[in-house]
Amino acid sequence: MEEQIVFEDNHLLVINKKVGQLVQGDKTGDDSLLELIKNFIKKRDNKPGNVFLGLVHRID
Repeated sequence: MEEQIVFEDNHLLVINKKVGQLVQGDKTGDDSLLELIKNFIKKRDNKPGNVFLGLVHRID
């Protein structure tokens, strides 16, 4: 995950999405980039509880 992070501060996270990578969850149940990043941040920063991450814009 860390290699996909282009920029990060306390309010903004910019990700370089891989081609074909699912951004938001759908009916297939495949892991989405949004959930993968949330889990990555939770583990990396040792956060208790849920991580809030909102999707602002995507280009694909």
